[in-house]
Amino acid sequence: MNKYHYIKQRKSFIYYLRFKIIRLIYDLFIFNFLPKKKIFTSIWKNNYWADSESVSGPGSTLEQTRYLLNNLPNLFEKFKIRTIFDAPCGDFNWMSHLLKKVDLTYVGGDIVNELINRNNKLFASDKIKFTEFDLTMNDFPKADLWLCRHILFHFSDRDIFMTLRKFCDSDIKYILVTNCITGKNFRNKNIRTGSWRLLNLTLAPFNLPLKPLYKVIDSVSPAPPMELYLYSRKQIIDSLKK
Repeated sequence: MNKYHYIKQRKSFIYYLRFKIIRLIYDLFIFNFLPKKKIFTSIWKNNYWADSESVSGPGSTLEQTRYLLNNLPNLFEKFKIRTIFDAPCGDFNWMSHLLKKVDLTYVGGDIVNELINRNNKLFASDKIKFTEFDLTMNDFPKADLWLCRHILFHFSDRDIFMTLRKFCDSDIKYILVTNCITGKNFRNKNIRTGSWRLLNLTLAPFNLPLKPLYKVIDSVSPAPPMELYLYSRKQIIDSLKK
């Protein structure tokens, strides 16, 4: 092994070790003791998901969203979507490219205030704005569609139900939500908000309909297989009654 490869390998090991220590700190302390706003603000400030393109994580890269960039305009047209509420909007990395393809009014919401201030400074226009928003607490704005991508699998069961109930209290027509594709023996497990787990919303305790109104591929390999499921608000209301 020459000197260059030794140094490169050593740096890789140090980076990996640092990454594992940070994850351990979050698992033991931050997810257990901090309120939700501080958890996600800390995740953003420390680039917890360790992606070089987007502080919102690898799921927000242009590569991981290439199916969405190609197919969501068709969904918007089919269901006459003219206004989108995108929460959490994160750093607006991939969505900024999508909005160049469609004529929509867009509202992005996120619990991290610093991200909202940044996004408004960089991207706000007559048809684009951003607002600080807690999915479990705040009243949803008026929109045709709520894009609920890559967030519920970071929420505890309690926070998921709180979020869905807030959506049901809104006037938004549709929800487009990430769902993990799992095997027949899979069971959802509860987590602390801020952590992550595979989440199949069609299984207990959520039991959303097995047949959504529309499906779009949400991720590409090597990410876990996911799709965006489109439901009406009435479908969610009926599911929560069961």
